[in-house]
Amino acid sequence: MGVIQRIRRDSGLTEQALANQAGVSKNYIQKLEHATYAEISTSVLSVLSECSGISQAAIMAEYYEEFQNKKNEWDHIVADNPPVDWEFILNLLLHVNWSTSARHPYAYVRGWIAEHYGLPESQIKWAQMHGIHPALLSKYELHKTILMPPACRDALINSGCPVVIINTIIEKGAIRV
Repeated sequence: MGVIQRIRRDSGLTEQALANQAGVSKNYIQKLEHATYAEISTSVLSVLSECSGISQAAIMAEYYEEFQNKKNEWDHIVADNPPVDWEFILNLLLHVNWSTSARHPYAYVRGWIAEHYGLPESQIKWAQMHGIHPALLSKYELHKTILMPPACRDALINSGCPVVIINTIIEKGAIRV
């Protein structure tokens, strides 16, 4: 159980009650409980601190450690497995007709990397492991923005992805925007 969920439960709050008191959505609270975001809104910190008697700084420090541990999980996966066949992925990227493809090249590469490491292809899992806001990743993969968000680029770099593939994703992803 994560820090947010533990403090919320110990304070006798439901997800919805915490969301209501902090003026955020229940979905946001659920994502915090899974350490999806790098930071916690000040309103949630304030409510948790008031209800628990734990300082906001202490809550944030414990949460950030939980968030970092989730990101470090990825580093261990990459280090403990053989490298991705990046040449194979580049060849696949170059031979897809991106003007008719329903998926963004980033989604394909993310999927191929996940498959290589035996992980779920889930957007949410990828976002959590790399500290990407899920809405930002979704917006990019749905072709709603041309520019690759820095957090998405960093996730590829942390996966060992060569710059030529990152540039190809950017180039091919811009075809449908």
